[in-house]
Amino acid sequence: MKRETVVVNKQSSETTTIVDYLIVGGGYAGDVAASALRKSSRDSSILLVSDEEDFPYHRHQLSKEFLLGRRSDKEIMLRRGNFYETQNIEVSLNERARRLIPEEYSLETDKSIIRYEKLLIATGARPKKHDCPGSNLEGIYYLRTIEDARRFRRLLQAKSRVVVVGGGFIGVEVACALSELGMNVSLVIQEETIWEHLLGTEISQYFHNKCTNRGINIIASEEVQSYHGDKVVTAVQTRDQRLDCDFVVTGIGSVPNTEWLTQSGLIIGDGLMVDQNMRTNDPAIYAAGDVACIQDMTLSSPYRTQHWDAAREQGLCAASNMLGGSVAFEHTPSFFTSIFDIWMDQIGIPNRFDSVVVRQKSPDSFIAFYLFGQHIEAGILVNSSADYKALRKLVVNKVCIKDTRALGDMERELGSIAID
Repeated sequence: MKRETVVVNKQSSETTTIVDYLIVGGGYAGDVAASALRKSSRDSSILLVSDEEDFPYHRHQLSKEFLLGRRSDKEIMLRRGNFYETQNIEVSLNERARRLIPEEYSLETDKSIIRYEKLLIATGARPKKHDCPGSNLEGIYYLRTIEDARRFRRLLQAKSRVVVVGGGFIGVEVACALSELGMNVSLVIQEETIWEHLLGTEISQYFHNKCTNRGINIIASEEVQSYHGDKVVTAVQTRDQRLDCDFVVTGIGSVPNTEWLTQSGLIIGDGLMVDQNMRTNDPAIYAAGDVACIQDMTLSSPYRTQHWDAAREQGLCAASNMLGGSVAFEHTPSFFTSIFDIWMDQIGIPNRFDSVVVRQKSPDSFIAFYLFGQHIEAGILVNSSADYKALRKLVVNKVCIKDTRALGDMERELGSIAID
């Protein structure tokens, strides 16, 4: 089916667009899916609708390279030049989805009505907002979009006092970036050490110490009770401390963008519920990225994976199945971060482990293996990216290590352990 536009109401000039494949959401998952659809279906019509002003970009760079001014707007775009035009992928920016009517294969936006054959929902998530006294004051910022980052960058001045709230990746990355810019940074976290819930106490202490040694004031095992100021925030109150500030950056989690789907008949939990084929309860509708919550029959509860590599793999999986395939999403999570002079890769999630073995190359270069019994559940590499492939093989295959001391033995090649 070719793309068509027809007038359905001559008095109001309201039009309906008809496409083969409709993608709602301009993030990584939507972009990857659009490209995959075009690669396999040269003659179909593809329309990507995004409520942002910019073409799809690398969102994970906002809290690091872009915030520090080391990457320009163009440099963080997912595609260079006129990619979408040459691939005949139509992109409609500044267009927000309002209502979905699956039985009519129809989407209503704030600009038009779009009918589709297959639909991918990739509307992502938005920052969770604090709900406490003073949380509506000006000067409290949330970092999610490139426009958020642009506004935020205009505020950055050396010696400013800033409070960052949240001990996840975004909070810690922003705190470190602002510290590099010469700001006086306080970081409020709920855990005893940063990333403790991700890495465990032993390894998280390494990153915690790196941050404190670089001058970041970490207020651990605390929560924000209230914000204070007249119209603009001037202080943050935790249970035990009052922190004066010029502004606040908050990163306390995300909420999937599903409100516009509440009357659609699609099943919604912690996100839009999909099966392992990324298909919703409507056979013509798929979801991918931060908005998708996967019901995996091998796991006890559905899960939502909020990482760039998952968005990519889910977008590819959804596109393949929209084209008539039957691909199941099977994925070992992996992600990366960088703070100061440290680059960390993580493969797998150490949801369960009873021991950690460290292969120490130098004080700031090591590999940590998370084991459950003798099986490798997950691992991280700190300034050791050359060992990424070998570690990934160990984690993906959940290799059983007969003698776990071999993991820490620098004389043994990781590749040979994987073969064992």
